[in-house]
Amino acid sequence: MVAGLARADGAVGWTVGQAALAQVVFTYLPMATVDEIYADGPDAVGAGAVAPKRRAQRSADGWRISGQGQFVTGCQHTQWFYGQCVVAGERPCPEAYCRERLAGFKVPPPE
Repeated sequence: MVAGLARADGAVGWTVGQAALAQVVFTYLPMATVDEIYADGPDAVGAGAVAPKRRAQRSADGWRISGQGQFVTGCQHTQWFYGQCVVAGERPCPEAYCRERLAGFKVPPPE
């Protein structure tokens, strides 16, 4: 379907593909989070980026996320944003070549 839309209009294909990708990203979240996202039905719209452009630091009441994110396709119409952060203060990975530790997050947009 996305390929057919992209043949007709590349921008439409890109936008629909990004919206579909959000549904895949949501499947990697904890089940309680998925339940929250889809509490109002199956048509939840998500937007985000998996490139870790922010930092996450543990705090007394959860996490503090800092940094500036980039524009993401669909952000004007999304119900949930997702992204990844480099986790500050975590021990290095024991593997010989390990990327910085990452943490995913989701937040509802302001109303």
